[in-house]
Amino acid sequence: MSDRFARFLAGVAVLAVAVIAGIVSFSHIEALALAHGYTPDTARLLPLSVDGLILAASLVLLVEARAHRPAPRLARAGLWISIGATLAANIAHGVAYGPVGAVANGWPAAAFIFASEILLGMIRRAGTTPAREAVAETVAGVPGMVDADVPVDVPVVAAVDVPSGTPSPARAATVKAVASKRAPRRASGRGAKSPERIFAKDVERGELPSLREVKRRARCGTDTARAHLEALQDAIAAQAGQEASADA
Repeated sequence: MSDRFARFLAGVAVLAVAVIAGIVSFSHIEALALAHGYTPDTARLLPLSVDGLILAASLVLLVEARAHRPAPRLARAGLWISIGATLAANIAHGVAYGPVGAVANGWPAAAFIFASEILLGMIRRAGTTPAREAVAETVAGVPGMVDADVPVDVPVVAAVDVPSGTPSPARAATVKAVASKRAPRRASGRGAKSPERIFAKDVERGELPSLREVKRRARCGTDTARAHLEALQDAIAAQAGQEASADA
């Protein structure tokens, strides 16, 4: 079973749990509202205001997380308040049946909350982890990189030809030129340092930092970090090709 198919089945299972638990939680809150003076029409709207706020706040947090912006305090507060409200309402609906009834009636709300957060977490990570098979095939096609310790979430690019016998100072200049060429323009527009300056020592050692390390040290988002990694990969590949030519 491939990873993609496994993630698809997991998503379907989590979505099914969320839908079933949401329907049961909806009926509990509706019945509780009817027992406390709500009309039939308004009793149907109350569950939407409670469970709907959980989804709305979670989606806002998802959008902000994927954009690498801080989570809005109002969305986070709305999420926790709505979680507390739906749990309290479901437990209150079953408290008349004793402790077991309270737990049994509170379970659909808890299942709905966990399933929703798991599903949104899967969506958040869906676009950030490329297939391991594709990365492995690309690494295998790069000279001198077959045994390299390359993170699986880093795209690997082809080596750049460097004339054989190039001395070390010229090799360093070539590395910087390649990295500068691949650096994202939008990063320089914001005043960010180019990758060859930030990771010069890593390139000289032939070590490729992880995506998380690039984001931390360059203080950039995922897309910019991936562009930096491509530039660093070009530079390291150029250095490896030059060394292989010199040894030959």
